Amino acid sequence: MSQTPAAKKTTKSTGDIMADAGQSHLIQSSLINNIEKLNIHASNMPLTWKNFATNLKIYMRANNFEKESESRKVAILLACIGSEALEIFYSFNVDIDTISFKELLKKFEEYFLPKVNISMERHKLFNRKQGQDEDIASYATDIKNISLQCGFDELRDNILKDVFSWNLNSSNNYIREKLLTNDPKTFQESLDLSKKLETSRQQAKVLQGEQSTTSQSFVGKGRYRFLRLPFGINAASEIFHSEMVKRFSDLEGVKIMIDDILIYAPDKETHDKRLENVLKRAREINIKFNKEKSVICKEEVRYLGHVFSQKGVKVDESKVKAICDMPTPSQCQ
Repeated sequence: MSQTPAAKKTTKSTGDIMADAGQSHLIQSSLINNIEKLNIHASNMPLTWKNFATNLKIYMRANNFEKESESRKVAILLACIGSEALEIFYSFNVDIDTISFKELLKKFEEYFLPKVNISMERHKLFNRKQGQDEDIASYATDIKNISLQCGFDELRDNILKDVFSWNLNSSNNYIREKLLTNDPKTFQESLDLSKKLETSRQQAKVLQGEQSTTSQSFVGKGRYRFLRLPFGINAASEIFHSEMVKRFSDLEGVKIMIDDILIYAPDKETHDKRLENVLKRAREINIKFNKEKSVICKEEVRYLGHVFSQKGVKVDESKVKAICDMPTPSQCQ
């Protein structure tokens, strides 16, 4: 009884694949070389793959390669993707002569775009706040990249525009107000306006700084000016409070009053996390706390003349006692 030979899977070398791609009279190696090879070691692989796939689509459409046979299009894809990605192709264990271009593209996409938890990605986006010392451009780039995994589709631009404005840090409240007033139609318009405002504020600070340092100088044996805010300046406490608010108010569960910081939370785990965030921020901006004056992990604390606890807020009895025990004046002047 004769036996039908088993179907044999065709395995081609990298050179064979390149040769197949080069046989088409439409394909020019100079054009293929203009497509950047896929960097399989990129830190943001989903974004890198999407950029490559988009560039490939544009390239094939511009050169009318979409009408080529499936085997030609597969060869073009593999020739453009680069030798490193070919190793991944070999792991698919598919027949290069039978797989369609669309099927192969999907396999690469599934490899480089692992399934994501959309709810988690959206949570990450909505809670991504601009850092206190983070510039507008870096903040915008990061939320744009996060939003790619959120599945917003045609709503992405509008949502991105709103999130961008909502989560600006406290020192950029003036930008948020301007965005609300002007109501830009797109995320890019919001970003462009914000960059202009940020640049203008920075330039104004430079000019203001040049004027103020001159006006605050004093003459002794030579001419000097303060490098730090000195004691005795009438507005010193207000300035200090303002700077502390700028640096800590974006942290959840934190209240600032001049040099007093109150950290609160519903449970110990959350408390410890918030405390860690405050200490980390302080380290980043070189602020030191007085260990002897710090009270940590207490269910009841005295703050601004009041006692704060799980039961609520009440007046500090020691303050009341000081007033009640104050002696009656014995003489008048």
